[in-house]
Amino acid sequence: MLPTDSLSALTNPIYENGENEMPTTATEEPLSDLMYDWLTVLQSKAEAVAAYEQFLEDAESADATDCAQLLKKLHQEESASLREVRDHVFGMIARCHAQK
Repeated sequence: MLPTDSLSALTNPIYENGENEMPTTATEEPLSDLMYDWLTVLQSKAEAVAAYEQFLEDAESADATDCAQLLKKLHQEESASLREVRDHVFGMIARCHAQK
């Protein structure tokens, strides 16, 4: 069993500022809402590209030429959109680091 003064130190610690309350500091958010949103868009686009690849394989396996053609077109459009979002996110990251 811990001595009473040790138990008190664990339940009521004294911080470097001599207070019993954790010091508050103005800290920057590790990830802004906007950056989170764009990373979510990027992830969604990447998942869509992967899904179209699977759908295209399925259409080709079923000899559904018209379906395969449309899926190929959609895959190309989504891939282009993915590259655009990726480049935008990289630009945001570069600007964030340039400000620091």
